[in-house]
Amino acid sequence: MNFIEQRNKSDSAKYIASWFLQCHSSYALIPGGQTPKELFPYLTLSMLKIDVPVMHLALTDERLTGVSNDNLFNHEFPRDSDKVYGWYFSKNTHDILPNLDRFEVAICGIGSDGHVAGIMNNSTEFKLSSEASLYVGLDIKNSRISVSFNFLSNIRSMIVYLGDNTAKLRIFEDSESTIYKLLKLREEKSLKTTILYERN
Repeated sequence: MNFIEQRNKSDSAKYIASWFLQCHSSYALIPGGQTPKELFPYLTLSMLKIDVPVMHLALTDERLTGVSNDNLFNHEFPRDSDKVYGWYFSKNTHDILPNLDRFEVAICGIGSDGHVAGIMNNSTEFKLSSEASLYVGLDIKNSRISVSFNFLSNIRSMIVYLGDNTAKLRIFEDSESTIYKLLKLREEKSLKTTILYERN
């Protein structure tokens, strides 16, 4: 696990755009919550400047109630060029499930309690032995379609993006949080994870 501090969101965007190139993967998962939305316009510019090839982007999770992650994403991530960006995300599980195995890299955000994507702390997801890639939360308040804990624990390379909320760094020590359990498992598998944040 590697911690990277950047000066601002522009620098974080440059780092992520370069990471896309280094990973040699045109399919990436991205978060749709509040933390990364201010990053997206900078990321668009950075991707254009270094000529990242066509990227197929999918959300790590989508809310089934309340404010849609898809709406946040569409509003904050300008679609400047169809030649540069491919777009792939859907609420429809039948659309996204057959294509998930193409995604080898992910950018994830974390909640203030340490949950990741739609996988809440102490979720029954941890107790499932299924190898499923998709997880549907049953909690009415937090009902979401989400990539599964199993899927994220096996993805080749991951960035956990905190924005300028450095208080979240303490969450990585909370053994009850989703992010703690996820990163511990990824470390056991020797999979690369970078924690990216900005000075506040």
